[in-house]
Amino acid sequence: MFKTIADGTESAEIRALAQRYLDRHQALGFRVDVSAGPVELDGDEYCITVDFSRDNVYAYEYNPVLVETERDVWENEGRRILFIPALRKG
Repeated sequence: MFKTIADGTESAEIRALAQRYLDRHQALGFRVDVSAGPVELDGDEYCITVDFSRDNVYAYEYNPVLVETERDVWENEGRRILFIPALRKG
């Protein structure tokens, strides 16, 4: 069950950690950034919505960035973060 993190300090810390690791794994042609949406907690996994710097980014383009970043955070920080792509209305 998802729980929104109300603690602004914890939420800000997780957002900054996530963005720092996303910055290390940026793909060519677009950026992936942590969105302004809430940070959710499901067990021991933080769920964070991400946005893309351009429209029409396909799953085969962004999945490697998200997977590598999630793995890197887990291996180096011991934190589980699941990145959820934001849907854009087109």
